[in-house]
Amino acid sequence: MGESISKILLVEDHEVSRDMLTRRLRRRGYSVTCAIDGPSAVAMSASEFPDVILMDVGLGKMDGWEATQLIKANPATAAIPIIVLTARTLESDRRKSFEVGCSDFDTKPVDIDRLLRKIKKATGCSIPTSSVATATQRRRATRQRILKAGTISFGAGGGISCTVRDCSEAGANLEVVSSAGIPRLCILKIEGESATHDCVVVWTRQTRIGVQFV
Repeated sequence: MGESISKILLVEDHEVSRDMLTRRLRRRGYSVTCAIDGPSAVAMSASEFPDVILMDVGLGKMDGWEATQLIKANPATAAIPIIVLTARTLESDRRKSFEVGCSDFDTKPVDIDRLLRKIKKATGCSIPTSSVATATQRRRATRQRILKAGTISFGAGGGISCTVRDCSEAGANLEVVSSAGIPRLCILKIEGESATHDCVVVWTRQTRIGVQFV
């Protein structure tokens, strides 16, 4: 049933639920990677490039809705469909999920057949395989790993070296020695390019940051 989907990112902090759903999806032919909290979900969406994200809401300090907003704010990951998985059943929870950019909403305990139908709907697997492949190629073309050297500058003479990857016209993911101290507004200079990019930092982890060009 998962033949048209190469990878799912499952975001779930409850170990038993995470392991159980992972096994059920893998038995149906899906490749599954897992994140246990919001920050790792944001980072792994950019490093793993899943075809769909299954997002728990109750993840602790950064909930699934906030993680979704950060994923959607990153040009390299904005096109990835996100399905909320939650035990919450209020209409307000469903409405908020769509407001932050989720493609669908499903409740726990998981009905696997219902979830698979929603995955197919969110990823467009009902259209011809050739069209799916073309859409995937277009999406991945916007986030090619160019692996060029760059410099991030900010403040009065402040700046650090970085490696530019997953770059598109709208933004990029950057590898740095440490993301500590990098302000939200900065300027990116890519080696070999005459122009610079004014940037807004939309997500960070220890050695990676995502920027949107403004």
